[in-house]
Amino acid sequence: MTTLRFTATKPWLVLLLGLVCGSSCSGSAEVVDESDSAAGSHSAAGNGAGGGSWNFGFGGGLLGDGGDAGMRSAEGGAAGEASGSRWMHAAGSSMPARYEHAVRVFNGRLFLVGGTSESVVPQSDVWSTDDGSSWSLVTEDAGFGGRANHAMAVLGDKLWVVGGSAPSGKLNDVWSSTDGATWRQATSAAGFEVRQNHCLEAFAGKLWVIAGAGSQPLGDVWSSADGVT
Repeated sequence: MTTLRFTATKPWLVLLLGLVCGSSCSGSAEVVDESDSAAGSHSAAGNGAGGGSWNFGFGGGLLGDGGDAGMRSAEGGAAGEASGSRWMHAAGSSMPARYEHAVRVFNGRLFLVGGTSESVVPQSDVWSTDDGSSWSLVTEDAGFGGRANHAMAVLGDKLWVVGGSAPSGKLNDVWSSTDGATWRQATSAAGFEVRQNHCLEAFAGKLWVIAGAGSQPLGDVWSSADGVT
């Protein structure tokens, strides 16, 4: 599934994403541009404000060859100007190719967590970069086990990972980290149904879990100030 997440966007874009994604913040939208290769099951992290520059990080399965560990970035122009139409390939990467991972901007760096490898094995590693070109391995094993289709957000001074899927099935556990290397489990089973392909956002001092896929497509919304209750 293609996952798009923005820290700041324009109202018309939110509406468009809602129409594309339906009840979930993760959808199967395809973006086609002649200057870029079509990619599936990638992740995006945005950083900017209305009218300012937008920077996006992409990884994921490259349609046709199974994986692309490189990055692409786009920069928008002035308010009201079309953005995201000019894409530049930042670089290849020593990070193994993957899809169904999660990406967030945290402490001035992009952090990538987990995902599914080319051998179709859920990963538990964490990588980070400050330029999209040079990636550093933060930890080979984050402690929460290999997972994919999870969601990640930043609340306070922590990265939060919620749910997703593992070889054992769908998850509803919650984990946090102040540096991306050491992770602490907030709860092994949150009060909401296990799920994957959901949205996780920080708003008004709380984490918000929105929709996703559990035993069936979900349309519920849950919030927590501490990741536990």
